[in-house]
Amino acid sequence: MTANVRQFYTELGIELPERDTANVPVRCFTNPGAHSHGDRTPSCSVNTADGTFYCHGCGDHGGAYDAAIFADRTPGEAMGMLKRHDFPVKDSAAWDTARNGRAAKSQSEPEAASDPGEAVEIKFMSPAELRASVPEEPPWIVHGYIADGAMTILAGKPKAGKSTFSLALIDAIANRASNYFGHAINGGPVVYVSEEGAATLSHKAGGGDIRFATRDSAWPRPDWETLITAAVREAKRVSARLIAVDTFAAWAGLGPESEKDAGAIQRAMEPLVQATRTGLAVLLVVHTRKGGGEDGEGIRGSSALAGAADIILELDRVQGAPPRQRKLLSLSRYPQTPGVLVIEHDATTGAWSVIGEGADRGDAREITDRAALMAALDHDETLTRQELEQAMGSPERQWHTTIERLIETGAVIKTGAGKKGDPYRYKKPLTDSAQPPAQNPRRNGNSAGFEDAAQPPLRVQHQNQHSPETFRPSRCAASNPGAETDSLAVDADAEFERIAAKFGDNER
Repeated sequence: MTANVRQFYTELGIELPERDTANVPVRCFTNPGAHSHGDRTPSCSVNTADGTFYCHGCGDHGGAYDAAIFADRTPGEAMGMLKRHDFPVKDSAAWDTARNGRAAKSQSEPEAASDPGEAVEIKFMSPAELRASVPEEPPWIVHGYIADGAMTILAGKPKAGKSTFSLALIDAIANRASNYFGHAINGGPVVYVSEEGAATLSHKAGGGDIRFATRDSAWPRPDWETLITAAVREAKRVSARLIAVDTFAAWAGLGPESEKDAGAIQRAMEPLVQATRTGLAVLLVVHTRKGGGEDGEGIRGSSALAGAADIILELDRVQGAPPRQRKLLSLSRYPQTPGVLVIEHDATTGAWSVIGEGADRGDAREITDRAALMAALDHDETLTRQELEQAMGSPERQWHTTIERLIETGAVIKTGAGKKGDPYRYKKPLTDSAQPPAQNPRRNGNSAGFEDAAQPPLRVQHQNQHSPETFRPSRCAASNPGAETDSLAVDADAEFERIAAKFGDNER
């Protein structure tokens, strides 16, 4: 049976001219933006016998299946078209292997039902089979936050730092950094669609494998489906792992009423969902409502937007915290995603650092207070409550519970009686490396040194530090061959005996 190539391409919206030759010319349909004037003079040719195509301008080529993928059909739809037009389906190469260089999928693409009433095979699985069908963890790009084949939504109020944060994250992925804010990265190329113009975006953009589309380069403004189709095509062309769109409101073109329409949102999300089904990760930047909300309810518009996501991240300010600190709240289908991360932006370097990590949004305030308390106490002296309030810039009632927990865990020491003339004082405990060195009797020359006001009596020093044996240089020389000579050890032993005798035999 001969494949009906002309009908196949007509269904794709590509009319093949009537020519007697085997290869007929058409305008490039894979990457028209790479050609002058939209490839006004056709650079692509299609073989009318087998459906293969080749573009002499940009070099794109492939079979009928590839043509369908480039024409924005899903893998299932492409397979259905091949069957309808009598192509040998078993010989069709998978797009991911032929075009993207990725590993072949473990199983062949499912065939879609192309005709009404055609039987669809639905497989029901036991819990064990269900667990066995997926890996224990998704293939993370940024551990806990962005994964192949998953959609992540980053939400926040205007000027909350969404674009700054997302661009820094994308830069780390594109430059294949080992980690970002303490989370492992398995990076690769990124396609980034930004609402900013080149003038403001250029000084923010770092290096790495990033393909930018700005409001200047996408003009006249394309409709949403055309934009996402072009982004997916570019991602496939450069073997990108992630598509990022900033922001949904700026590019989707939905009015206030349409944003609240679940049907309109679902239709808008469908191209992104289709992109994830090809294995791409998607990061979509959106706005939150003025009133906020929890568990995804703060996202502006219909709840269908949150429903389409696998991971929802909300970037927000931390009340009472330094102005450059933010809390990253998470709602995820995956247990590996932290509940809350408190981070801080360095305007000089552009980097984000981690202040602390917690289980849920209620931990954000405590994480910030804990970090501020430990920073205020990062000195040798002790601080009173009033001095801590001044250092923290906030009243004790705000961080009282936090410092009490730090005291319980031993991270902070509280002294004093908490009354006039003897207020509570707070300090960090000394680490082993910060402890004063034990006094060696040999170095003091005579017993008077131990009765000085600055030194405790020998008895107390032994009880608090070490046994008398510790201070005998002959013992030290035995454990450290490079220490003192035997003659020096004998002299020191004699000195030790003289000092010990003064304070009684019980010191021995």
